[in-house]
Amino acid sequence: MSEPALEREYRIHRPEEWEAMNSPVRIEITAIMEMIGTCSIAEIARHMGRKPDSLYHHVRRLQEVGLVLQDGFRKVGRQTEALFRLRAAAILVGFDATSPANRAHFGKVAATLLRMVQREFVAAVEAGDGLAMRGEGKNLWIRREVVRLSARNLAALNEHLQAMVGILDEARRDTTSPPHTVTLLMNPLLGRSGSIVGSGQKRETAKD
Repeated sequence: MSEPALEREYRIHRPEEWEAMNSPVRIEITAIMEMIGTCSIAEIARHMGRKPDSLYHHVRRLQEVGLVLQDGFRKVGRQTEALFRLRAAAILVGFDATSPANRAHFGKVAATLLRMVQREFVAAVEAGDGLAMRGEGKNLWIRREVVRLSARNLAALNEHLQAMVGILDEARRDTTSPPHTVTLLMNPLLGRSGSIVGSGQKRETAKD
């Protein structure tokens, strides 16, 4: 039986999918597969700088929940290796603010992702090589602002962020340029009561 056609994007929503993605290694595996497409575990391992044996369990878990599909075999010398692909060109997370369970899963995966970002950023700073802090070639950024955003400024900011997402989507198809990690993060600030400051709006379902 052939595998289903590749979807443009898929948003994880089932508990077992959330659990499977709550892992820095699996987040990185899916990011690499989004970039290089159908591939073997050995190819993923080369991109990650890991041994293939350390990834079989993670790929198998992603396969068990349907996020990764086997996509045939190929001969490499005298060996035959399995090929895998994502179920969609992009694996995204769906956030439903009305669902306590969804918020809990989303928070756990976000925390895992941020720990991964921290390790990658600190490692790049400590390595020092190839860092550019000025001009068009600047490749290291960190900035945190606490600001009050009017409806007009929030709309403008979202427009710019969406444009950045478009650039990143295009860059994901580039397999030759130096790899970078880019993290986009914005959230409303909580007050002492634990509720969002200045929010009188109803919760909505938002995806991305």
